[in-house]
Amino acid sequence: MSIDIAAKTLAVDAAMLRVVHAFRLAGIEPILLKGQSFAAWLYDPGTRSYSDVDLIVDPRREDDAGRVLQTLGYTPEPQRPGLPVHATTWIQPEWSVEVDLHIRLPLTTDASVCWRELSQHTESLRIGAETITVLDEAARSMHVVIHALHNSSKSISANTDLDRALAVVSDDVWKQAAYLAWRLGAKDAFAVCLALHPAGSQLCHRLAIAPPVPVPVPIRLLVEGRSSSGAAALHDLTQLTGLWSRLLFVGSKIFASKRYVRRSDPLAESAVPSLPLLYVRYWLRLARKAPGAIRAWRGMRP
Repeated sequence: MSIDIAAKTLAVDAAMLRVVHAFRLAGIEPILLKGQSFAAWLYDPGTRSYSDVDLIVDPRREDDAGRVLQTLGYTPEPQRPGLPVHATTWIQPEWSVEVDLHIRLPLTTDASVCWRELSQHTESLRIGAETITVLDEAARSMHVVIHALHNSSKSISANTDLDRALAVVSDDVWKQAAYLAWRLGAKDAFAVCLALHPAGSQLCHRLAIAPPVPVPVPIRLLVEGRSSSGAAALHDLTQLTGLWSRLLFVGSKIFASKRYVRRSDPLAESAVPSLPLLYVRYWLRLARKAPGAIRAWRGMRP
């Protein structure tokens, strides 16, 4: 790990400890996801980097947690209207560390069920001078699979985490992980992702886990790397009911946040273009992607 990456990782841990301390003062006990909990579990010290903070809280305390983050100088990124979200990204420019505030894990179905189940699968991890609540090995194993599928097309580290977990976790723990995935409504995603890896496929055979046939559309989009192609957005649009919610969704895509437009354009990294120019380039990219997205979405439909 380079000095720059190590410094970034230390900054992330420091930001996480500040946030956890502030949450606890407000009577909120978060669970740390990924980050140091994955690093201490699967890697030699100082060899796994991470760039943001992932915390999950009781969904009944989400608004309270948001107010705590605001007192620390964080602001939330806008959310797409009409669709349930698993996390909200909070930004604090001074610290340059984002906090993803989760109320459920991606690909799970219900926030209250997710919290109830995960809060029964925790242990403690010492980070610096603090003791932090993290998921236990069964829940981490379930999460490492879900995370690998959800980030399959954009994160090498997510797949590396899964490869390492498949090498070290016992079948008894994987059985608990599979049961937890079922409890969270993520058994299809869990089975599909495992079956894609040679060691995971062997594990599926040993545990008698079978991927669904046919594979549900949202999972196929992730497996085939099309989650950002526009086909996923079309699928999301079809899941909404009512003209107003669909108009809001389309509007959120066309008039994306300034931060998103800047982050998605390579020109913004090499120059300081005007915001109107970035929006024009963004709309042109949407127009270019639309025909392929429509074809991909139609090809996914049963």
